[in-house]
Amino acid sequence: MVNIKDAEAPFEEIVGLAEAFRKSKILFMVTFAKGGEEHCRAMTNLNENPYEVIWFPTATKTRKVEDISWNKRVLLLFQAEEPEMYYELEGEGYLAGKEEVTEKWVWWWLYWHPHQAERYWEPRGSDHPERTIIKVRPISARLLHGSMAEDMKKSMPKY
Repeated sequence: MVNIKDAEAPFEEIVGLAEAFRKSKILFMVTFAKGGEEHCRAMTNLNENPYEVIWFPTATKTRKVEDISWNKRVLLLFQAEEPEMYYELEGEGYLAGKEEVTEKWVWWWLYWHPHQAERYWEPRGSDHPERTIIKVRPISARLLHGSMAEDMKKSMPKY
């Protein structure tokens, strides 16, 4: 059975979007607080196709998870091929089920720590309530001029 949330994106392909997405190892994720305040952060992109559901491993007690519990709207921004241009994907955010979290978290961990593959001690079926996966079902996409994307970046925390 196909989860309706995991269905393909309902928008037409945009020239250059898929290639730019595959090349972008970092995306900016924007979520919205209960009062509408934007929260922007950099996220590692392990996904290949912007027209399918996009996923991000994270901790359950994070601002982004809290934001999505109030407001499902999520924006993902990444660099286009053209200078000063960015793509913006708008989507519906939700959390993956426990089984999917367990399966994908192991893969994600070993992606970042391949040297531990032989020593990986965590049983596949173990429950870790502090872990989750944010999924974003894209619903629209557009190309932005850099000045519009810069406004989004201003809301990012300074490290």
